[in-house]
Amino acid sequence: MLMIILTSHIIVASIMSIAMVGVLRAGYRGSETALYSAMLGSFGMTVISGTGLLFVTAGSLGRICATMSVFTLSVIAVRYYYRRQLSLAKSL
Repeated sequence: MLMIILTSHIIVASIMSIAMVGVLRAGYRGSETALYSAMLGSFGMTVISGTGLLFVTAGSLGRICATMSVFTLSVIAVRYYYRRQLSLAKSL
């Protein structure tokens, strides 16, 4: 059970990382991207699988989970940056 949750967590986190880079790039260019939905969806799945890991493990992955939580919450900052850049691009 642990390996299934851990593997899915790693896969979803990888998708989230790639989507975040794409969203940051689109935000920098001021263009819209379909990766925004993928980023938010993978954010939710990462939170769910991370919570599952906390309940399944006895805290042996604590440091990794804490680091991943910070990375996952950085999606909020990327989301804000992307939306701000899009609103600036549309106003020009």
